[in-house]
Amino acid sequence: MMRVQVELAAVSKGCRGKAAVWVGGSLLVQAALGLSPAWAQSAAATDPSGPQAEAFVAGGDEIVVTARKREESAISVPVVVTAMGSQEIQRRAINNIDLIARAVPGLITGEGGGTIQGGTIAIRGLSSPDTNGLGEQAVSFNIDGVQISRAGPRRLSSMDLAQVEILKGPQALFFGKNSPAGVISIRTADPTQDLSAKLQAGYEFVGHEIRAEGYVAGPISDNLGFRVAGYVSHVRGWAKNLVPATSPFASSNYWGPRSKEQAGRVTLKYDDQSGLTNRFKFNLSRLKGDSPTFNQQRVNCPLGRPQPISFPSLDNCKADNITYTGEIGPSFQARYAPFGVGKTSSYQRQILTSNELNYDIDEDIRFTSVTGYYNTKQDYFFNSTLGYAPAVIQPTRFFLKIRELGQEFRLASSFDGPLNFVFGAYGQRMRGFVDATAYFNANTPTVATIYRYRQRGSALSGFGQIMWDIVPTLEFSAGGRYSYEKKSIPLAATGTNASPGPNVVVPSVSSVKYNDFSPEMTLTYRPSQRLTVFGSYKRGFLSGGFNTGSQNVTSGFVYRPETIKGFEGGVKASLLDGRLRTNFSAYDYKVSNLQVTVTVDVRAELRNAASVRMKGAEWDFSYRTPIDGLSINGAVAYNHARYGSYLASCYAGQPQPGCALRPSPFIPGTNSLSQVLDGAQVDRAPSWSGNLGMLYETPVSAGYKIGLGGNMTFTSGYFTSVTNKPAGRQRAYQLFDATVRLATTDDKYEIALLGRNLTKKYYFVRNNDVPFTGAGTGGVAGTTTLADTGAPISRGREIMLRLTAGF
Repeated sequence: MMRVQVELAAVSKGCRGKAAVWVGGSLLVQAALGLSPAWAQSAAATDPSGPQAEAFVAGGDEIVVTARKREESAISVPVVVTAMGSQEIQRRAINNIDLIARAVPGLITGEGGGTIQGGTIAIRGLSSPDTNGLGEQAVSFNIDGVQISRAGPRRLSSMDLAQVEILKGPQALFFGKNSPAGVISIRTADPTQDLSAKLQAGYEFVGHEIRAEGYVAGPISDNLGFRVAGYVSHVRGWAKNLVPATSPFASSNYWGPRSKEQAGRVTLKYDDQSGLTNRFKFNLSRLKGDSPTFNQQRVNCPLGRPQPISFPSLDNCKADNITYTGEIGPSFQARYAPFGVGKTSSYQRQILTSNELNYDIDEDIRFTSVTGYYNTKQDYFFNSTLGYAPAVIQPTRFFLKIRELGQEFRLASSFDGPLNFVFGAYGQRMRGFVDATAYFNANTPTVATIYRYRQRGSALSGFGQIMWDIVPTLEFSAGGRYSYEKKSIPLAATGTNASPGPNVVVPSVSSVKYNDFSPEMTLTYRPSQRLTVFGSYKRGFLSGGFNTGSQNVTSGFVYRPETIKGFEGGVKASLLDGRLRTNFSAYDYKVSNLQVTVTVDVRAELRNAASVRMKGAEWDFSYRTPIDGLSINGAVAYNHARYGSYLASCYAGQPQPGCALRPSPFIPGTNSLSQVLDGAQVDRAPSWSGNLGMLYETPVSAGYKIGLGGNMTFTSGYFTSVTNKPAGRQRAYQLFDATVRLATTDDKYEIALLGRNLTKKYYFVRNNDVPFTGAGTGGVAGTTTLADTGAPISRGREIMLRLTAGF
């Protein structure tokens, strides 16, 4: 991981106490490799004419975090936050959320295979099922101030970024509902004062990926600036589909997953130089390619070969770069016309517009307005059975549209006195539509699932925080957010094989309302600019809603909100005259009404099924060594996340006594096959994770420098589904990256060779029982057959050559 540390420049007007910072001489820049909490990224500079303060730099960029909706130096903000600046993002060629997750202990993201929104996202083991197309996520995104609680932005192009912040733990006070696990906050680059431009192009040899991005920015007038950025990529793919060419379901693409992506952004920023600024951004992204299940594979076959054993298959039943999933084929077109000639594919279009206005009412009070619009359209065609025998072909189509319009107002103070405040209000309107159709058996096409839902929603909330300097070194802050929301289902339709078209049905509940108050209190002790100690109590919640991922509209159509509450605290310190930064944090949270996907009869539904206790600690360091140009850093996280009480679904073929008939927690008065997971490890919650990195950068001749970097990321084993199926447990793994760069000293021109996952480790973050495999669930051991386990596999080794030119 790469990082640059710098002596502090200045704290902006929005910081607490309006601290003024002066730099005695030039900024001292020191590069380091890796990503760690932003509070661990700088040293202080002192000027005889002013007080000492701090600014933070990652990858050469000053990091000023906005975790409390005001600009604050990262060492002073009492929040566990990990940040990365634009130079670091560019240096590591990061263009998606999954690459950021590799560098942040406790953050796990990955492809969900046939899931409907955009994949899996978890922080400290807390995530949300991606099987409900219109449901919200436990980890939300905040992009240029716009809150998005969907998984879709995971696939949004991460291009021309200024900064990324990962906020861990519940963030309800400043970011609202649907952030009980944390927030991924992204800030894109703004216009420059002078005309500037950059073009960057790269070629990745393993996946045969061609990538290019660039921007042009500068002033239009004294008060108005612009920035236009673009991104294109074409990927041939790194996995091989070995379905025999003689099969009618052979893939048209031997290599995959193929994809073509185009993205663009326009930014306009107005500043009247007297307290009024307005920043407008418009983003458009399109992604087309193979289906999201192209690289979904069998990772375990309990019989030693794929089931059913009567069907031909060459699958090697392990995670690698070889897949055996067939196309849909033409047989289903007569039953469902959109299947067409039977090719699998994916399409996603996302639009994001934001407008942020700031107005200084006077020198101590600022008014902020943030307007955001998010629009996504997704259309997937895939075969979910991971095979190519006609009788087990299961074509599925997911179509999803979501539109969200949000508005936030804030009023914040920066008085010199002991009291300051932030007050605000937020409103949102949502419209969503999901359409899912699945058949099976190419010989005799039969309906498996048909449902269609339209959802409307509205949300209102008010929030505020008071900050009191009890003494100059001790601050107490208290606040909370009250939220109210309403959701309704104006359309619900399902179908059966007897009536293959969706028929309008009346849900047992068609409208729900929720309200919540999430308080937060923090005590912060800062005896000097080099030390911060804090402790917090926080509460948050994840919205409830409708089971729009199921055909069942009677019992269990509604699930309740998920809540979290607990404590966290930390120490942020700068030692050895700022050469060493070390940080420690600890947390203890309890989650109630955890939202999970469970199997009811043969349906997968989202239900409130468990309580969870999460406690752990995180530590990191960043050291600028006495060797000129050499920096090292590392981080380690321990997370003990366990179910308190959880009566879970059985996995297919699970025998007694683990799987048995027990009173159903979902349908009173009935029994259902279930397993007791009280005290078991929460899925996607590895006990240990961390990283270790270094960077050496030195001049090689007049005007040129060379940089050498390396990084290791490690993760202990974790379950990848809520059933804790042993065969679906991802074993511990390590990832190794390396970089060699030759650049001009001003970084305008560069040639770089980047290597990721050099040991070619394949891993997965989600698994499922392969359809049509396994039998006898809940029976006596010896009479049951475990199902094969399928999972979408990560990308393997990457070797990229990249050229950069700018002015």
